[in-house]
Amino acid sequence: ALDAPTEIRYQRHTQQERLDKIKTYAEFVASEKREESADAAHQQLHFCVKLADALVINEGSKDSFFAKLDRVIHDIELGVLKQRTTGKQPVY
Repeated sequence: ALDAPTEIRYQRHTQQERLDKIKTYAEFVASEKREESADAAHQQLHFCVKLADALVINEGSKDSFFAKLDRVIHDIELGVLKQRTTGKQPVY
């Protein structure tokens, strides 16, 4: 799973050219809370993150992000990162 702090996601959102762009930080946070709802009509992203075998926090530069992905791939190739059946996933 990929995640980033809310403030960074909002900053990146404001840099995108989208017709449905949310204008304020408060609107952005409200929209994210709706997406985290247990309601089947919403994305339920928090459930998806819990199912992931690993969590990559994308909070820095592109180079930092790609370096983290390289570590995940390396750990998979070495057999260090395996499919989880219980417990918390590693965070990169």
